[in-house]
Amino acid sequence: MDYMDEEVRRDVLSVLRGAYSAVKGKQFSQLHSLSNRIIHSISVYQEKVLLDVAIVMYSLNKLLEEEKFQRKKAMPRFLKEVLSSLDDAIEDLEERKFKKFENKVHDLLNEVEGFSRKVRFYVQDVLDYARIKKGSKLYEHGLSLGVASKITGMSKWELMEASGGTIVHEEVAPISEKRIRLVRKMFKLEG
Repeated sequence: MDYMDEEVRRDVLSVLRGAYSAVKGKQFSQLHSLSNRIIHSISVYQEKVLLDVAIVMYSLNKLLEEEKFQRKKAMPRFLKEVLSSLDDAIEDLEERKFKKFENKVHDLLNEVEGFSRKVRFYVQDVLDYARIKKGSKLYEHGLSLGVASKITGMSKWELMEASGGTIVHEEVAPISEKRIRLVRKMFKLEG
């Protein structure tokens, strides 16, 4: 990634700062809403790194809220690594070092996956579930199933199954004024 829209950059910075505060203050439930905040930007800009940020937030929320993992010996070290990586990601994004930021987000995903050999399968399930959940949210926000599948790396069938359990496919997502302006700008339409 060589560039990020300024409004998206500010939104992601806000999410990352919120995540840092939530993890540091052990307010892990806040991570879920931070994950959802970024979905709109993903649906407009379709950047994979934004999905990865949402997945990291969601996965951390699920993992850190589990009492059995909170008691693990490795938890203090894990939290320290997560805080350090979040801090680095914030700094890279503040300095507009987008490639370094993208690499740091991937490091965060790897930290979550590698938290413990004993919880690796659980974490992988959480990561897969997060991808499916976020993919169905993208679909809900008006992206096609194919685009949501491509961004998340999940199959269309997995996303259809997740979305089929809801009435998302029957609803029409509201179109924001910002999205309308973006389409008008892209197609050079007046009005």
